[in-house]
Amino acid sequence: MDQIKGKLTKMNPRKGFCNLILCAVIFCIIAGVGTIAKFGSRISEIRQQIQTVENTSEEQGQNLVREKDGENKEHQKDHEIDWENIVTLQTSDYVFIGCLIAVFWIILGIYWLYTTAYVVSKSWEVGANAWIFGVLTLITNLFGVACLWLYIKLHHICPKCGKLQPRKANNCAFCGAAIYVKCPDCASRISVKDTYCNGCGRKM
Repeated sequence: MDQIKGKLTKMNPRKGFCNLILCAVIFCIIAGVGTIAKFGSRISEIRQQIQTVENTSEEQGQNLVREKDGENKEHQKDHEIDWENIVTLQTSDYVFIGCLIAVFWIILGIYWLYTTAYVVSKSWEVGANAWIFGVLTLITNLFGVACLWLYIKLHHICPKCGKLQPRKANNCAFCGAAIYVKCPDCASRISVKDTYCNGCGRKM
């Protein structure tokens, strides 16, 4: 457990997500080129067959129906296109489509797990509950990430150890470092990161 925690805390999220985006772009390019190379020559043939079927259906579907008022009206019957006879896939086509679907789900799964690992790592880093945010991210993905960042924004972060602290805390509960101090002139509560007092303007 300690080894996994050590590896997660040392992960580089920016580099990892950049690599995932790069893999996704490469996959889309390869999938697009492969699809055009494999099915591009058949598109014109399929269009011609569909046009032929539609013209034949239009000619055969017209008939004259006599209405009660004695007027003759022209009606056209709807004919469905038999796609099974027009679009025929070979075994190699199914293998190609199956490989694309498999690679897509693999990339999606890696992204999903990496996002969960990032949230768990960030939770350990700031002292949040890694189990809650990890499971939430594993189920909802980006919603869990948004919840973690909202939780971080609602707290202060210790400038020394980086752990989350309540907004009313003056000292860190983990390392004891000062987070807020009192101005010696006006006794206003100011952050240790501030250069000037927000109450009287005294330089700290």
